[in-house]
Amino acid sequence: MKKNGLSFVLLVFVTFSFIACKKNTTSSEPASVASVNRLIFESDAESGGHLKMEIDDTHIESLLDGNTSGVTSLPISASNFTLPLHESLVKFTFTNVNYYGETISEVTCDSNPDSKFSLLWKGSIGSSIWNYYEGFNGYLYLLDDTDPIPANHFYAIQGESDTITSAAVADGTYFSADCTSADGEAYTVSFYPSDDVLSHSIQTTFSVEKGTIEGIVRLHRIGDGHVPPLDMLF
Repeated sequence: MKKNGLSFVLLVFVTFSFIACKKNTTSSEPASVASVNRLIFESDAESGGHLKMEIDDTHIESLLDGNTSGVTSLPISASNFTLPLHESLVKFTFTNVNYYGETISEVTCDSNPDSKFSLLWKGSIGSSIWNYYEGFNGYLYLLDDTDPIPANHFYAIQGESDTITSAAVADGTYFSADCTSADGEAYTVSFYPSDDVLSHSIQTTFSVEKGTIEGIVRLHRIGDGHVPPLDMLF
C-alpha cells in the first residue's frame, strides 16, 4: 500500500514538473514595430481643403537627426561653383478641396523619377539655421557664406549633431506634377519660389518638427478654359 501511494506521488510530481517546464519554455514572438515615415506633411488650406505631402526618401530621413554614417569630408570652396539641391520623389493627396465653390473629394499627384522635387533642406546648429545642398558623395553639405568675402565661402558636410528641421522651395526653382481626381479628371499641382510673382512673395516650407505645410500651393484643373488655377494658402 505504501508502494502504491509513493508511485502516485511520484506520478503527480512528474506531471506537474512537465507542465511547469512547458510553461516556462513557451516564448511569445516580439511584436513587430511598423516603420513611420517622418517626411509626411499635412495642413488645411484657408480656402478649404486638406493637403498631405509624403516624401519618399529614406536617405534624407536617415539624416534628420544628424549624419551618423561616419562619412566625413574636407570643406569645399564655394567660390567657383555651387552644389545642387537634393531631389526626392513626392506624393500629394488633396481632400475636400473647395475649387471655386465646388467640393473636390480627392486629388492625388505623384512625382516621377524623371521629375523629382528639388528641395532646399534647412538645419539647425545651436541657434543658427543653415541651408543644405547635395555633395558629390550624396550627403548634405551646409553652405557657410557668413564671411563678407565671397572667396571665403565654403561647403561643410553635415555633422553628427546637425539636425534637419525643414525643407523649402528654393529661389529660382519650380516644380509641378500631374494629378488625377477621384472622378478621373486631370489636374496639375505647382510650387513656385518666393522670387516668382505667382508665389505672392511667400516661401513655401515643410516643417519636419511640426509635420506641417506653410505657403502657396497651386492646383489647376486641366481644360477649364477661362477658370484660373486655384492658389491655396496654407
